[in-house]
Amino acid sequence: IPPYDNPKIIVGHSSIVGEIKNQLLVEGVVKCDSIICSVGGGGLVAGIVRGLRETSWPEGKFSFRSPLHNTIANSMHNAMSDFLSLPVTVIACETCGSASLQASLRESWSYDPPQLSLPSLRSINTIATSLGSKVVSRDALHLVMEHDKLGGVVSVVVEDERTVSAIREFASESTQIACDSCSPRFTLLIRFVRRPRNHS
Repeated sequence: IPPYDNPKIIVGHSSIVGEIKNQLLVEGVVKCDSIICSVGGGGLVAGIVRGLRETSWPEGKFSFRSPLHNTIANSMHNAMSDFLSLPVTVIACETCGSASLQASLRESWSYDPPQLSLPSLRSINTIATSLGSKVVSRDALHLVMEHDKLGGVVSVVVEDERTVSAIREFASESTQIACDSCSPRFTLLIRFVRRPRNHS
């Protein structure tokens, strides 16, 4: 079985979304707005997109208990309904020297109408060698493009220098070492999620 380009691998990864949903509900959170994942050949991101397709988030099962005027409560209810109807954004992270998904998305969307295109990278040039795949999975590209039509995909590419910095910062604060395949998503989490005031 290939490490990423196989339906069984994608189905296995898809179960992650159900686990995320169940853990959020335990914490009283009805839905996440984004899922960040590293991308190599595309098996994980394909599984996440498939899992999002198969997962139903709570709809219309919430209420606001507030002394505020009913019109305000109704506005909050409508805002929550709008949020639940939006697709969960998948933030697909790659390093500069292994960005086969972004290359495929760029070329695929350049056609009119868009069509699946799988350009091959000339080489893998990144410290995150475990993410190295010259060509992304066709199934992954198809699923990501379908989700992207709903406005649900953000493709991000980060430099090796930033990934190394993120690994070091995470290690110094948590006393845990992250592997290079985790580094692209750690870069986003550390720079933009944990310290939003310091970065635009």
